[in-house]
Amino acid sequence: MKPFRIHLLLVFLWIAATLSLRSQPVITQQPQGQTNGVGADVTLSVAVQGTPPFGYQWRAFPTISTFTNIPGAKEPMLLLSNLQISGYRFGVVVTNSEGATTSQLARVVLVYPPGILDPPLTQFSWAGQSVSLGVRFTNATTGMRYRWQWEGADLPSKTNQTLTIAKVQLTNAGDYRIVLINPAGSLTSAVAKITIKTMPPATGVSFVNLTNLEKSITSMMLDHQVPAASLAVMKDGRLVAARCYGYADPENNERTQPDSIFRIASMTKAIVATVALKLAEQGRLSLDEQVFPKMNLPYPTFAGAKVDPRLNAITLRHLLNHTAGFDPATATNPEGRVGFNPVSWTSRCAKDLGIADMLKLTPRDMARWLAGFPLQNNPGDVFVYSNGGYIVASAYQRLV
Repeated sequence: MKPFRIHLLLVFLWIAATLSLRSQPVITQQPQGQTNGVGADVTLSVAVQGTPPFGYQWRAFPTISTFTNIPGAKEPMLLLSNLQISGYRFGVVVTNSEGATTSQLARVVLVYPPGILDPPLTQFSWAGQSVSLGVRFTNATTGMRYRWQWEGADLPSKTNQTLTIAKVQLTNAGDYRIVLINPAGSLTSAVAKITIKTMPPATGVSFVNLTNLEKSITSMMLDHQVPAASLAVMKDGRLVAARCYGYADPENNERTQPDSIFRIASMTKAIVATVALKLAEQGRLSLDEQVFPKMNLPYPTFAGAKVDPRLNAITLRHLLNHTAGFDPATATNPEGRVGFNPVSWTSRCAKDLGIADMLKLTPRDMARWLAGFPLQNNPGDVFVYSNGGYIVASAYQRLV
């Protein structure tokens, strides 16, 4: 009987040992969250210990507490092809004969490649001054990386969104650009050219002592990175000094001369306002007449044009006082971004109106184009400095 008892004991011991080794699934490697580009193929996986065989069921969680089982997702690895939905979480339930275990959730975030809104700008600088280049872009993500380049080669350690060069020297001149990188891809900006000069001697003539004044002028130019300046001094109706400083064309090393042509920019506003007041004094126009109905502009038909009915309430007085309702800081520009100064969009204006030569644009053309964009304020309510308002005022005066 002893051999039989020994064999029976061994069988019981084997059964006990076998049962003790059996266990429900234990996850040793959890699915990991990821950031990928939209349309990427995303792979999630899980590693398990316990008593095989194992069953798997992957789940998609649109919120932290709701899920759907993914059809056919019954393997340790989950492949999500051409994924288009961002922010979902994914988890898996692992089962065997002893029970079930649920994994942690892995969040998958999808991003678009970066898109440049405002590239680095070409600049002029005097030697010894500080120069900064920056970029504004879309689709910034965690893990965004930047690489600045000079003359096509990476600049070591220049990996911030802004590149600042303190006390630039002539050797720092050249072409700069930035490479933006996120998990969805990379994008290289257009080139920004930095031109660096030292202050040349003044040109022109003077019959009076201008030493102190010239020191102030050149000091201001250096401090504010002004490339060119012109000074004229009249006495008793006679020109006694015509002096010029810096470069009219720094890239081509052309120094400023007394006959160099400067843009008069917003000095035209004083001219437009003076003409308007003179015409009103003569009774040839009214400051309180509604200008858009009077101009009878063709309806703007370019893509996205939408006429704001408040335009009909704008008067010449509103335009001259910068209270017509235009706000370039908050207006949406033709590319859908905030910030819209119409004088910077003349090429787009010509394109939208079907004018082949941008130089043939008239104030009336610009006024018609601006009529296709909404106002930001009610006419007469708020003072906001506006180039667009004076363009319209100039177009209105030409009716007289």
